[in-house]
Amino acid sequence: MGNAILAGVGDSRISEARRKLKAWAYWLSQGGRHGSRGYPKASAFVHANEGDRTNSHIESGNEDAEQVERAMCALKRFNFNVFKSLRYEYELEIPDREAAERLCVSIKTFRVWREKGEYFIAGKIIT
Repeated sequence: MGNAILAGVGDSRISEARRKLKAWAYWLSQGGRHGSRGYPKASAFVHANEGDRTNSHIESGNEDAEQVERAMCALKRFNFNVFKSLRYEYELEIPDREAAERLCVSIKTFRVWREKGEYFIAGKIIT
């Protein structure tokens, strides 16, 4: 991901994206309109190995969660490692060291990927 994604995204937008990512992770943990695995039917994580899910519909009544879910689906297609870094941080709450080990990268690289993911999400959902 280059500077084009990072351009024009300020600290307040990143803070808002982080807040929405946390709310989205909570929504996932509560089942949202969940399928058989406890995740929303259109969850990017349930369908991580499937094709394009951009036309999926989430009937949750939670617009923030729906926005984040759509952005996460787009991120999954754009950069799977950055997508996984956000999943480890927000949904699974895995400590940085363990997440970096799972991704086979340094902690510094994991943190850079996570930050790029937060910028990506901010660019997609914060207007």
